[in-house]
Amino acid sequence: VIKTDDIKFIVKSYKDALLDSLDMSEFNESSDKIEIDGKEVSVTKLQYELTVKSIDKLSRKIVKKLVKNKKFISKLAEISKADEDDIKEGLESYLDTEEEDDSTELGKINIYVQGINNELVGMDIKGENLTIKVRKNENETNVELKSGDTKVTLDIIKENDESFKIKFKIGEVTGEISVTEKKLDSKNISGKIEASVKVDGEKLGLISNYKIKIGAKIADIDIKNAKKTSEITQSELEEISNKLNTNLLNSKLYNLIASSMRQYQNYSNSYSDDYYKYYE
Repeated sequence: VIKTDDIKFIVKSYKDALLDSLDMSEFNESSDKIEIDGKEVSVTKLQYELTVKSIDKLSRKIVKKLVKNKKFISKLAEISKADEDDIKEGLESYLDTEEEDDSTELGKINIYVQGINNELVGMDIKGENLTIKVRKNENETNVELKSGDTKVTLDIIKENDESFKIKFKIGEVTGEISVTEKKLDSKNISGKIEASVKVDGEKLGLISNYKIKIGAKIADIDIKNAKKTSEITQSELEEISNKLNTNLLNSKLYNLIASSMRQYQNYSNSYSDDYYKYYE
């Protein structure tokens, strides 16, 4: 049985190992100015150069900390249904590989902090074909991603302690996702998600209510009849594929997507007919 608390512990262990492995002496500190809440403010910029060598060095530091974390090894082995010694040996084998000495620059990470407590107010990640820009305003966080001619923007707005909203734009497609979550008691949470997407003037919407039980267990997967992929025959592969297709076609999600696509197609066809009539 996979417990959600175990997954959270593994994620937290990796995050803590990452933060503990960062060497502040490897950051170049300087003064800079960025825009926050529509105003240009003075900040401290911490810049970290990403190279093959620096990424390898950081990865080794993280692995060294995780190898010593017995609880992490135990939880990971339990979830992956592997032996603890095999998990530990796999991590240690990475440390036995030859260290990278390639100083080719892959990009830069700029972290912007402000005030006596060095509060994080922004971050930039710049690579060869990708740039990510994050700005933290009073009640809103703005994220911008650029890759080639593609641009994606996200505005994450905290409305109150129980709800937040995400506005996004991908090219000419715009949308909004609103999430409201309320803690019913110490073990139960109820929530509501409202999403909408606007394409070529046509708007599609979705509303979903959900409940979360804290500490709930994920059901075991029955592997008694499991086979290696090399042992599966062609007829068995076709049978599996047919079952997957049947389950998908009968699912509520498929019907929802298919219905939305039909509505969009009807709109597109209608638009095309009007377009050709105009030019006839």
